[in-house]
Amino acid sequence: MGAKSVYVRAKTGPAYWTLGSMFRFLVTSEQASGSYTTMELTVPPGEGANPHHHDEAEEQFYVLEGEVTFWVADRTIQASSGDFIHIPRGTVHSFENGTTYAKLLATFGPGTGIEKLFQEEGELLDERMAYGQETPIAPDGATLHRRAE
Repeated sequence: MGAKSVYVRAKTGPAYWTLGSMFRFLVTSEQASGSYTTMELTVPPGEGANPHHHDEAEEQFYVLEGEVTFWVADRTIQASSGDFIHIPRGTVHSFENGTTYAKLLATFGPGTGIEKLFQEEGELLDERMAYGQETPIAPDGATLHRRAE
């Protein structure tokens, strides 16, 4: 069966608190017939992702809001609203948000079902916690993800 069109209204849809940030899945691998996955990340100050790589997918980030430092292989990139970063598969990368909340659009291609990992590791937020105020509310007991190297 082929992919069907997907429409997601602003501030709607399932959102998970995982790895220190809010993940809102816009298009899942299954919805895109495995071609890609796209999600919106709302990243608190100082949060981000520790060094890692993806052997099965390319990853792209588009900075919607804020300023985020990316480390891609041996490069440091100071990215801000409107900047785009493509990370080839197998490339070690990480990022850390600055001093205010940041919003990132992240896409994985092909869609490997990685969103299932984020859902399993995370906690589903109710609508009030995800969208009821300017920034999402972390669930009780949530801890920071990014660790000092």
